[in-house]
Amino acid sequence: MDNPVTAANEVLRILRDPGGFEGAFQTVAKQFLDCCFEADHDPASDAVGVLAEAFASLSAKAAAHAALLCGMLVESGLRPPALADALIEKLDAVLQDACALACECEKAVAAQPTNAATASSNNENDEDGEDKSDDDEDEDEGHDGEESFDRKLEELALDMPTEWAAWQSIDVFFMPVVTLFSVHPVARVEARPRLLPLARQLRFRIPEANWIYKVLSVLHEEPFVVLEPSTGLGIEGRMSGIGDNCQLHTLLMHYFPGNRQHGQVSEEAIAIAHGPQPDSETDVPQQLSETTVWCWNMLTWHAISETNPGMFELLDQYRDGVPTTWIWGEGIPADIAQFEDRRVIVLGPPPYERGFNVMRPFSRMPAAFEITKTLTQDEV
Repeated sequence: MDNPVTAANEVLRILRDPGGFEGAFQTVAKQFLDCCFEADHDPASDAVGVLAEAFASLSAKAAAHAALLCGMLVESGLRPPALADALIEKLDAVLQDACALACECEKAVAAQPTNAATASSNNENDEDGEDKSDDDEDEDEGHDGEESFDRKLEELALDMPTEWAAWQSIDVFFMPVVTLFSVHPVARVEARPRLLPLARQLRFRIPEANWIYKVLSVLHEEPFVVLEPSTGLGIEGRMSGIGDNCQLHTLLMHYFPGNRQHGQVSEEAIAIAHGPQPDSETDVPQQLSETTVWCWNMLTWHAISETNPGMFELLDQYRDGVPTTWIWGEGIPADIAQFEDRRVIVLGPPPYERGFNVMRPFSRMPAAFEITKTLTQDEV
């Protein structure tokens, strides 16, 4: 088969056959990919358009597998114009169905009668004669809640087959979604208002939905300000494609001005943090095997306190023993507090030496860190 569009139509024929997944799908999928890889850009792009146009009429499972094939071609460099809109539209429907199922499960769990005997036993000593701590009780309650949810999910799956099929399809859908939104920032920005609230509802229920949530949360051309009060240094700029705050810290260690005894990063680490760039065909590893030491403790602007007129210092604030002004490495730039529509990062001394592995969460997503202004001491 040497015509990509013909190969795409054959894929759709199999996907519309209820027994296709158990039969010929792997064979026709390979034929489709081989045909597209050997073809010129336009015929391959047309073939992806045929699959994308069919998303709306396919079942969740079939559409997820069709999207998976499209994502594999995007990985190879293809940028079909019809794919983004069709994928966003189908994913919206799939996530809405999955959210409806989650909502019904949560209602059913909440409606369950409380087991008074179990509740009473939680307040008694355990069999070793020791009182359970509050943490132990919270852990038990969380585990019981998850088990109750899973049981209700199995029960409701029979009554809500469409929603259950959508739920199951997310573990396939997330792969082409992450691929597309990694290389297509405009599509990511356009999809965020529709898809992010849905992915947020499911992120702790379906692990793959959490990846959809994370990729949609990545900022694009986001204004920022970085201040280091101890040195009077500061910068303004815009950032794009930064998947987590460890990646952000790595880029800051490279771009932030000043001479530092600690916190130097290698060229390899910087290349990994930047990721593959649009004007380069160089393959960039996703992570560095070495551990890098944090140069600063990144804080939100709430950590700045005016002790006297014109005099400022950094103060840690706590809630339940946890610092509330720290910008944690495992977090994401989208969660950094804004001030006057800019993400504000305050650099303080690290409270202790800690290391992290240089990596970027999304292997194909290029990161950009543009400094538009270096601040004077008075501006800082």
